Amino acid sequence: MGEFKHVVGFVAGALIAIAQLRYIYQIIKRTISPSILSWFGWAILMGTSLVSQLVFKGWSPNLIGLSFSATGCLTIFITALILKNYKYEKADLQFLYYGIVCNVIYAIAKNVWLTTAFAIFADFILAIPLIKSAYQNPQKEKSPAWPLAFTSWIFSMTLLCFDFSWIYAIWPIYLILFNAMMTYLVYVRRELGEK
Repeated sequence: MGEFKHVVGFVAGALIAIAQLRYIYQIIKRTISPSILSWFGWAILMGTSLVSQLVFKGWSPNLIGLSFSATGCLTIFITALILKNYKYEKADLQFLYYGIVCNVIYAIAKNVWLTTAFAIFADFILAIPLIKSAYQNPQKEKSPAWPLAFTSWIFSMTLLCFDFSWIYAIWPIYLILFNAMMTYLVYVRRELGEK
């Protein structure tokens, strides 16, 4: 069973890696301009979340997706910054500030449930500029990264069926919903609007 869990974990991680590599490719080709503050915030948040879960429960195959996700967010941020291909609006700084406040609470709180709730809240706040962009101009955020990430987090949830823990389940549930929403905004909603 342990081998199966590792295989599923690596499939989930590979899907995240493929999704993020596709997104990076689109940044390089300049077909997408990411909200740099969202990706920077996510890199910090996912990294903090990964370390917190490692300290709380130790290594588990369902953390493979989170590891790939943290690394990929940082790579997307750095790629966009180096290529000077990103969206930045001064008004978006407020979301970064809110995210940082949530990260500080996340980092210093002793209660793992409280820290996880704040981490998810911070993640959502950091996503607001990206969600606004996807809603206003879906073509600018259209990427196969969203359905791939959605699929990856479904695989991560599958792992939890063998060793269920709500503390591990909350992140994948949130990320399944987030990636489903992004997929809807850039693919489905646009298609429905054209009919």
